[in-house]
Amino acid sequence: DDDPADVAAIAHAEANMGDYKLKSAEDYEVPQDQAVDPEKKRRQMVLLDENILHIKQQFNIRFEELRSLKLQIVKGLQESNERVREIDGLLGEPVPTNLFEPALDPTEWRHERQLHTEEELEQFREEVRAKGVQSAVPPAQSVIPGLHDSGAQSLADRRPPFVPLGLSTSATAALFAVKRSGVAA
Repeated sequence: DDDPADVAAIAHAEANMGDYKLKSAEDYEVPQDQAVDPEKKRRQMVLLDENILHIKQQFNIRFEELRSLKLQIVKGLQESNERVREIDGLLGEPVPTNLFEPALDPTEWRHERQLHTEEELEQFREEVRAKGVQSAVPPAQSVIPGLHDSGAQSLADRRPPFVPLGLSTSATAALFAVKRSGVAA
């Protein structure tokens, strides 16, 4: 009474379909490759932490590239404005007052917060002498690296980069001073 082609198709499907068990069945056992255990979860967490770190690093690299691009654009605008002023001066025109002058925030360069002008450092030294080390307020970051840091002095410029083993700090400073002055070491 059944069509022989349908019976053959059903028999083929039952033979080749595979074993599908319901996960809610009482006799269901989780296959070993799908089982979740603490070790697999720890490994997964470590991999996720590594991925998060990589994403953060890539973001920071891109952020620094954009900040450098911004600095280049600002420098270009300042040079263009200076050139416009020179040309106006040559032509006898009044100095234009409506030129766009971009402003940068020194706090964008947090890793350069040790850069200060000599005037700021001297003012801080005087404040330390007057109020004491604990009460003196360090100067805010005011130097933008690469824009106007000619008068800035970094801690790295004033201090030896390392202390060789066995030498005192004063001996290292003397060696560093000799090296900076260009005397052959």
